Amino acid sequence: MRRTSSSDTGASLVGVLILLSLLSGLIALFITMSRERIRSVFNKVQAAKAESLSNAGVEMGRALLGMRTDPTPADGSMVLSCTTAEGRLTVFIEDEAGKVDLNAAPPSLLAALLELRYEVRSAESMAETIVDFRDADTKTLNLGDEIDAYLAEGRDHGPKDQPFERIDELYQVAGLPVEAVRFLLPNVTVYARRSGIDPNEAGLAVLSAWAGASPATFEEMAGAPEHRDRDLRFLRNTGGAFPSMRSPKSVYSIHAHAVLHSGSRHSRLAIVERMPGGRSRILEFDRSETPLQLDAAPHPDDEFTPCRNVLADLE
Repeated sequence: MRRTSSSDTGASLVGVLILLSLLSGLIALFITMSRERIRSVFNKVQAAKAESLSNAGVEMGRALLGMRTDPTPADGSMVLSCTTAEGRLTVFIEDEAGKVDLNAAPPSLLAALLELRYEVRSAESMAETIVDFRDADTKTLNLGDEIDAYLAEGRDHGPKDQPFERIDELYQVAGLPVEAVRFLLPNVTVYARRSGIDPNEAGLAVLSAWAGASPATFEEMAGAPEHRDRDLRFLRNTGGAFPSMRSPKSVYSIHAHAVLHSGSRHSRLAIVERMPGGRSRILEFDRSETPLQLDAAPHPDDEFTPCRNVLADLE
């Protein structure tokens, strides 16, 4: 009978240790992959829940539009905030007649809005590029070739030379910085279809432009949301340098923002037209990339009403 040498035993032991090490590594890798997969599935489920909650917020806003003759009695907006077992929902409703229409507004009104953030010459130049994008001819307001500005920026397209169909087409306008577009988006529309605004439905930026407020005055008011109602009344009483037109109470934007306890969030933007009989139809339905203006919203630490009670309280 052959006796096992100590060297054979040592080699076997080393082999076993190597095998155990490999097995341990595989087990650790499997556990890590399993955890990552579980985390991925969890995140997808939470994202789906947040999206469903924001979609429900849009339907809540549509229900309100069907229930009230004037759903936005103050500054053209209304904020609803409520909670569910999953998280918090905020719904922000705005009358589009309180915004500057990209297709109908004169260059001077567009420039006045931009002057709240930019010096006069830059604001006027940007307003002209917006008008050049929407008008049917191929010449700038200064009788230059519109395409030149687009080629200079290395764009593979020229101006549309047709009316804006969506406000996010502003990103396609040459000579308009991204920061300017982001400032404009919450304050412009393609659904008012009028050269002026309804000052009773306008928010702070549009009303400041309409009333000819200075950038310093606008910034001071923007930094004091606790005085917003007073400031809006002051601007309305100042009178405007641009047309004032009464809202037909027909087209509204609904921003619905959901935040779950898990941290998942989703924002939905719908443009809705009111119809007879308390009905409405959706004109646009997108994930919202527009900053949500919630000056009038409750503080996050405030108590929120359960969502199931909100509509009952509004009736």
